[in-house]
Amino acid sequence: RAAGAIPLALTNVPELCMWDDSLNLVDGCTRNPHDTRRSPGGSSGGEGSLLASAGSLIGLGTDIGGSVRIPSAYCGIFGHKPTAGVVPNTGLLPDVGEKLEQYNCVGPMTRFAEDLPLLLKVLSGKSTDVFRLNEKVNFKTLKLYYMENEGSLYISRVVPDARRAVRRVVQYLKETHRIEERRLQLPEERFGMFLWFKFLGVKDPTPLAEMYRPGGFNTPLELLRYIVGAGRLTLAALAACVIAWFCSFRSKQKGEAYVKSVEDARDRLEETLGDDGILILPATPNVAPFQNQDLALMDSSSMTALFNLFKVPVTVCPVMRSANNLPLCVQVVAKRGNDRLCLAVAKEIENRFGGWIVPTVKPKGRL
Repeated sequence: RAAGAIPLALTNVPELCMWDDSLNLVDGCTRNPHDTRRSPGGSSGGEGSLLASAGSLIGLGTDIGGSVRIPSAYCGIFGHKPTAGVVPNTGLLPDVGEKLEQYNCVGPMTRFAEDLPLLLKVLSGKSTDVFRLNEKVNFKTLKLYYMENEGSLYISRVVPDARRAVRRVVQYLKETHRIEERRLQLPEERFGMFLWFKFLGVKDPTPLAEMYRPGGFNTPLELLRYIVGAGRLTLAALAACVIAWFCSFRSKQKGEAYVKSVEDARDRLEETLGDDGILILPATPNVAPFQNQDLALMDSSSMTALFNLFKVPVTVCPVMRSANNLPLCVQVVAKRGNDRLCLAVAKEIENRFGGWIVPTVKPKGRL
């Protein structure tokens, strides 16, 4: 507002902004404008759906495990998770506590790539210089790394269309700017979502149930209440509590060792990328799932959550449509502080592949 923007609405989110769909017991379910039977993603799914429908020009989301990037990918728009700790989180609700706050980022969501730097400058305020957004990116010296999937040893969750989107972007950058591509192995990406849930159990954690409701609740009892139609929380909220409990550490030493291992993995990635390297990989394993489908699969955040733990900048960029006319996007990752590389590549991708994927099909299901 201080920069001249006109706020239009607060858009829908899941309970506690802690799921990759946008459903709650107050405002109900947000739908994907490309297919109203499908999810827009979460937690910033209301924002993604509104932007993709051309209901607003720019939007804001928060990203603690993919909550800006997943809706951007499912709705076919641009979304950027900044380098952690630069954009202030002042006034955010809910308060996720000090141990998770460092992984939570406010980020811009837009239909057009050129709007991302402008919004990022406004959000970062006096800290804008950290991003060096006015420095021109030399694509000729760029180091290009890519991953087509999560690196599964057996059967990958990433569908062929999502891999094809990565290959198309890599091929374009390679041929246009005459740079050599390199395939990257990132073993931690196989377990990205579960690595993230483990962080809920590090450093004297507040149980997730207490974040949802002061004093917490009996999860098995709440599940029973849900089954008989008297639930006070969504099934997604209950599922998150169960997963967080199973992933929690039983000793402080194991928790500290785990944090150190993740930081070491981040340092290895940043050493590989350096100050002129980017990584291209799928934004999500598949296209937008049907409503509640992710409760069974739980893989929407499998390609995004790890980069929150790494605190690195990531931009989601629309590339193409799937066989059933749904958006397919890629992520562009860089070293901490190198947001300008992600944003410059996003602009290149938009110029070649068209950017914002406009919903063109007749809505299916009820509105």
